[in-house]
Amino acid sequence: MIAIDNFMGGLALYDATTYDVICSISGSRESPVSVTKDRKSVAAGTMDGFIIVKNGAGFANEVRLDARGPVHFLSFSPDGTKLVSETNGTIFY
Repeated sequence: MIAIDNFMGGLALYDATTYDVICSISGSRESPVSVTKDRKSVAAGTMDGFIIVKNGAGFANEVRLDARGPVHFLSFSPDGTKLVSETNGTIFY
């Protein structure tokens, strides 16, 4: 799976072998992206201070979290149960 900026204020995740769009996330200037190992959840941080998490069938479930500043780093834990982010030098998990 690879992430490609779709140049429309968001990003799209494509299957690396079929080039099918797996999930797209709209928003303002996404930066870091993380996908769980089982490929069931995806998260993207934005420079305008949000974390968007999608999961479920067709990634239809979406949660938007206020990060209180630009998100510079984002990663799921190895087991996919926690999400770590960094905003303005502060780490949240």
